[in-house]
Amino acid sequence: MLPKVRFARPQQPCASACVLELSSDSSDCEGEEPPLKLRIIHAGRRSFCAATKLGISTKEWRSLKRSKAPQDFLLVVHLAHRLQGWVPMRNHIVEMMAGLGHVAASGRRSSLDAETFEILNSPIQENFLCDPGFLYSLYLQKTLFPKAMVHWDTVCSSWIWACRAITKRSELNPMGDTTVEFVIWGNCMVSRMMLCILLTRGKEVVPILEQPLTSIMDGHKRFKAVDWKQVSTWLGLYGATCAKPTKLFSPDLYLIAPLYRKMGRADKDRFEKEAIPVTYSYYKDGRVKTQSFKGNMKKSQQYPVAYADAVVESFKVWKRVRAP
Repeated sequence: MLPKVRFARPQQPCASACVLELSSDSSDCEGEEPPLKLRIIHAGRRSFCAATKLGISTKEWRSLKRSKAPQDFLLVVHLAHRLQGWVPMRNHIVEMMAGLGHVAASGRRSSLDAETFEILNSPIQENFLCDPGFLYSLYLQKTLFPKAMVHWDTVCSSWIWACRAITKRSELNPMGDTTVEFVIWGNCMVSRMMLCILLTRGKEVVPILEQPLTSIMDGHKRFKAVDWKQVSTWLGLYGATCAKPTKLFSPDLYLIAPLYRKMGRADKDRFEKEAIPVTYSYYKDGRVKTQSFKGNMKKSQQYPVAYADAVVESFKVWKRVRAP
């Protein structure tokens, strides 16, 4: 029989919004249920035995162990293995929070197997914050070949400057006001993203994370588990409808360095003229709120096809030179 596992949202505000509330000695939140020990981890002292029980490779197990992944997450990986069995590797690229899926589509045009994960395609199965969605995301991570790529477009809405009055996020307090549900789920999404990345690093899968320049997602406490390299670029130079200054993160600088772009004065002036004006509301207590057009902000989230092609081309070069 499968172990009885209760997926639960945090009952109390907590910094990292842990993945599960199962063991009362969890480092992130305290759960209401009695401690649940993952006996399969302690039963065998050898890495091979533990990895086999989790349905992952020995390298992946050692990567999780080195990164001190929480025991609750190991239990989720074990549950996913019990539900899904051994998953055949078949993908070179997985695009998470894919939107229109341009990166995956570009990969397929280059004869690379690729899949997407996007809530608009399936509100339950591809919802990263619900239980079936998170299990399915783990399934996709396990379908990756060694030295594959995952492109993350993790939702940035609670991490950018536009809603700082609500989130209370800052460089000194990147976790924000954890009494606000919007902030809790933002923290939870980044925590789950990092756990997925740690799982795939054992196979030398290389992630790319794209964020707006004003995002402070890299301040999340679990973000530091990976030695990230950073490059700035402008999606407007790839054909986006606005300038959109962007920063890209990856553990391998060789992968994202070709994506660097610097915008000249002529292009800046052009985008400034084309930009739709944003109005500001000033309050007596010092708060300032922006009144922009939601439709245009949504459009700016979609990747230009030229950017997707550049990412895939950079990955192909990386795979040929750095990962023979």
